[in-house]
Amino acid sequence: MKRLCGGGSSDEGEGTKKTRTSIDSKYLAELVGSLEALLEETKSNHAQTDGHFQEIHAVVTETATLTEKVQASAAQVDALLRELEALKNKEDALDHETQEALLLHEETEAERIVAIERESMASSDLENEISTLEKEKEALQESVEKEKEVLAKVKEESDSLKAQIKESAEKKRKALAEKEKATELLEQTSQQALDIRNSLCTVEIALNRAQQQEAAEKAEVEKQLEAKSLYEEQLQTLQSELASANEAARDLDGRIQMERSQGIKLRSRVRDPDTCPTELEPLLLLIKDRREILSKTRLEIQDIDGQIEKESMVAETLQNELNELLAAQKEVETQTRQAKDDAASAEVRPVVTIEGPDLQRDVFQSGFAMCLIVFFSNILPTRSRWLRTSRIKPRR
Repeated sequence: MKRLCGGGSSDEGEGTKKTRTSIDSKYLAELVGSLEALLEETKSNHAQTDGHFQEIHAVVTETATLTEKVQASAAQVDALLRELEALKNKEDALDHETQEALLLHEETEAERIVAIERESMASSDLENEISTLEKEKEALQESVEKEKEVLAKVKEESDSLKAQIKESAEKKRKALAEKEKATELLEQTSQQALDIRNSLCTVEIALNRAQQQEAAEKAEVEKQLEAKSLYEEQLQTLQSELASANEAARDLDGRIQMERSQGIKLRSRVRDPDTCPTELEPLLLLIKDRREILSKTRLEIQDIDGQIEKESMVAETLQNELNELLAAQKEVETQTRQAKDDAASAEVRPVVTIEGPDLQRDVFQSGFAMCLIVFFSNILPTRSRWLRTSRIKPRR
């Protein structure tokens, strides 16, 4: 330290400034080296202390486990000591019981000797009884063997009877199952018969309604056929009127052409332009009237043609409706025949109602047909009469 502080004989009372200035760089390097060495030593010491700490920690954990084991062993020792005390108590109780038993044994030995003497006296009697019992035993063994043979026979018979009883029980079970199935089938058939009866009653009601409806439809069809015949007659009259109107138009065209040729001739004859208009004026007026009549007749012919086309379309719709009604009538007839056949085959009286879109369609068709009949019976005759009266006859 003296060397580090700069030679050592200087006064310690001087200030720190003098001591710092007296330290050489050599000594500073040595000081740094010594400090580094101290640092390395401290590091190694720290590593050693860490290792020591780990070892101490391991020892502490081992001591903890050992203390736990020691505590467990101490508990076991305490339990063993308690068991030893209990065993000692049991031994004391057994010693006490053995002493009492010895005393009782000594007392009973005297009584036993007296009893032995008595038994020896009775043993001779017992030997005689034993001989007799042996003889009885042999007889009983013979009887037991005979009974065993009888029991074997009885067992065989009982086994055969058990087998027969099992077979009869199985037959009875099968018969009961078949009987239950037959009862179920009878119930189902009875229910089906009731359903068939109800359905046949309903079919009969439906047949009655269908017959009524068929009669009504037949009447409607007859009315429609009458209306169709009237319409055909009216159509024939209209066609004849149209033919007469076409003939009248042709006559008018021929006359107009003749009058035109006459007018051309008159124009060729007339040379004076002042007298020509006055002479041709009646002819021109006649031609004008005939042209107007011709245009009117053509318009009437066109109207008649349109009416005929409309009425032909109505006739086609009527024909389609009649065909549909006839088809529906055929379907109803087939349904009635089938229902009659079903009723005849079932031979039971039933109950069902026919309702639905088919019946609604038939009702709608019948109502539509009635409307058409009213239309052709009331409106068309008036129009045909109006056409007959409103026809313009040509002038001659």
